[in-house]
Amino acid sequence: MTEPRLPIALADIHGRLDLLDAALAAFPDRTFVLLGDYIDRGPDSAGVIGRVRELVESGRAVACLGNHDEWMIDVCLRGGDQTGWLQNGGQATIDSYRDDWAAMTADAQWMQDALLPWHTHGHVLFSHAMRPDPTGHDLHAHTWGRPDGSTPFYALPDGVTHSVHGHTPMQQPTQFTSADGSTAWFLDLGACWTGVLCVFDAETMTPRVIRAQVPA
Repeated sequence: MTEPRLPIALADIHGRLDLLDAALAAFPDRTFVLLGDYIDRGPDSAGVIGRVRELVESGRAVACLGNHDEWMIDVCLRGGDQTGWLQNGGQATIDSYRDDWAAMTADAQWMQDALLPWHTHGHVLFSHAMRPDPTGHDLHAHTWGRPDGSTPFYALPDGVTHSVHGHTPMQQPTQFTSADGSTAWFLDLGACWTGVLCVFDAETMTPRVIRAQVPA
């Protein structure tokens, strides 16, 4: 029996539905792992969540939770403080829903129910920010951690040798080798500002960029 192909990973879409759709069109026969931060900053967070729901519900994608998604869930479902969210792009999300809080709350509920903290496929672990802490003590590494020394490169599960993340903006797709010899890739190219989205083929371990179309 043929093993399923490893997926294409996408990080930090941040409301850029145009770039998400371009990435999907570039790989019509592949499945995807989406690494979180679907909302905020860019122009169409509501449209991105709609597309992510379609992909997950059709079985074409697995979607992980990002820290911005967590912010929206906290504000919409738990009455969390809006201040940090609004200061970090949340107003653009509210605007994309045209102040329809019922629709936004319904999408927040879907995200809470459907988004995964991390996902493992074959020898690759996917999570938003950094590797999860296998001891369970560091509850925020996978959504908020940084590869700047403030968060350890936690050990991967047995048989897993690579991890793929977003969250920390990079000038280009960046590869780190941790002390145990395992590899971590970081893909966030600031798509909401740069118009450049990194797609990562986990089968060949190669990144590629998708660029926004410039109007003629």
